[in-house]
Amino acid sequence: MTDWQADSSYKTWLVKTLPWVLLYLLAGNALARPASWYWWASRTSDDRVCAQTSLGAGWLREATAFRDSHCSQRVQPF
Repeated sequence: MTDWQADSSYKTWLVKTLPWVLLYLLAGNALARPASWYWWASRTSDDRVCAQTSLGAGWLREATAFRDSHCSQRVQPF
């Protein structure tokens, strides 16, 4: 057996520290928000689409962010 396996102080430290490390790593997920929705306007036609991500190089994103997939509820700034 190696020294760190036989050392009970290392095991005690690990048992006390590991839950805090896991809590720290999972805390970011609890604070995350869903992505905003935007109106995307086509450069080649008059089409507009509500989406979270770009539809390609031929689309321009409008500045206003929305909460829902219908682009009807605006996101309130902080």
